[in-house]
Amino acid sequence: MKRTDLSVGDYFLTADHSAIAGVLDQIDESVIWMDLSGKIIRANKSAILKTGYTQMELILLNVFDLYDGLSMSGWFLHVDKLLKQQRNNFKCKLITKSGKLMPIAVKTYLIESGSNTYVCAIIKEGGSESTETKRMERVVYEYDKLIYRLSHDLRSPISTIMGLVSLAKKGSTEEQQEYLRLIELTLKKQNTMMTNVHHLSAIHTTPVQNLDINFPDLINDIISNIPKEIERRETNWSFKFKLSEYFCNDYYLISKLLTPVIENSVQFTGLNGRKSEIDVSVSTKKKGAEIKIEDNGIGIDEIVQDQVYEMFFRGSPSSKGSGLGLYLSSVAASKLNATIDFVTGRKGTTFNIFIPNCA
Repeated sequence: MKRTDLSVGDYFLTADHSAIAGVLDQIDESVIWMDLSGKIIRANKSAILKTGYTQMELILLNVFDLYDGLSMSGWFLHVDKLLKQQRNNFKCKLITKSGKLMPIAVKTYLIESGSNTYVCAIIKEGGSESTETKRMERVVYEYDKLIYRLSHDLRSPISTIMGLVSLAKKGSTEEQQEYLRLIELTLKKQNTMMTNVHHLSAIHTTPVQNLDINFPDLINDIISNIPKEIERRETNWSFKFKLSEYFCNDYYLISKLLTPVIENSVQFTGLNGRKSEIDVSVSTKKKGAEIKIEDNGIGIDEIVQDQVYEMFFRGSPSSKGSGLGLYLSSVAASKLNATIDFVTGRKGTTFNIFIPNCA
């Protein structure tokens, strides 16, 4: 028997108490049955699991032993309301056997059976957390908007200073040019950091927009925009596209997922004496797109493999990034309900990515 809260309550309002005892355990909702004094008569299996007590332990308790902040006088005030309107709702915290306080919403119904009158309480978790949850959601939203705005506003003066440095190089001495080069390098790092923070905020706040995805164009856009300081050597690219199914999802999020993976492959190949080689393959199916990015680089050290998706983590002394790259990939993957994992060794690293198809 599966019933909604309302149908359970309506059923209890009309059913005979003796008939209910056999069906309580078949109901999904947590139900506690008590008399008007608050003494617990019976609880179903769901309520037993929620409170942590056994059936025998519960029938030795009163309802105000379970509800934090509910006194005996408070219970009788509640019963008085029930006698007038037959049902009443309230929010409180459930005291479990372990002492944990669990926010709950309680719907109570008055049931008459012969000469006896009973109270049925239907319990749901999370009742008193709704206001706090909404407040926290608002705080997170405002924080994301603040970060988005700051990262955007800080990039503008950085770009201006970089332009001035470029102008200052003209006619400067060799020693001055070296200082200006160091200033320019620092500014580029800060600009990369601000850009990634901007993208991180955008991933959190921007709604998903499902569009037709052209993977060859998307991959080409990513490769074309790889920073020059990362792509220091010639790379042999190999592409395999098996696009047998129409694919639809968010272009921006997919780009933010794939870009750090591809940039890392470029950055960490060609450092071990081998010519830089990167293979990209994409296969679209009804369920989603399977993407493989394979390089012949230096691989990822086993010691740091569990940390590569952490914020601000740099896995190699040769890393030129902000430490946000693969963290951005993981956040974008989470929003896309995608998966990302890798296999690595001395011969290189292969990232395997699956993105659901929303077509």
